[in-house]
Amino acid sequence: MIILDTSFLYSFLNKKEENHDIAVRLMRKILNNNFGMPVIFEYVLDELLTIMVNRQPFEYVDKTLRTILNYINARSFEMITLSGEEHISKVIALFRKINGDPNRNKKLSFTDCAILFVMIENGIQYLSTFDSGFSGLLEKLEDGIYTLTERKKHELERILMT
Repeated sequence: MIILDTSFLYSFLNKKEENHDIAVRLMRKILNNNFGMPVIFEYVLDELLTIMVNRQPFEYVDKTLRTILNYINARSFEMITLSGEEHISKVIALFRKINGDPNRNKKLSFTDCAILFVMIENGIQYLSTFDSGFSGLLEKLEDGIYTLTERKKHELERILMT
């Protein structure tokens, strides 16, 4: 499985974005199941639509939303949601540990920390993103694709246990 991050989706949808061509190439691989089932995480959908509604005409935003929902309804993409206080508590723990680390230069948004939690919780190995904040937490396979190795997974799980 591969989570499609906001930065990846926004680059894919917008020809003017610097990573658009890479995103298009990667989306072909993703839709050919090179990384397993593509996953849309509810926080990413929220973040994507919020960014788009402030930068794009609403008709385009609505068309994008309909397209994503069609992929989900056709079971081409899976939708994952977070529920329960326990899950949010674990995301908060990741957020605090990662961003509170004085040795880490790059900060991660709450949504990005939630993505890491969802990857661990659901056994998702891949993430498509252009967000460099994931460097060091995930292993970069190529531009736009990161993987959650066993070693990195154990490091993040240790954070969740403290």
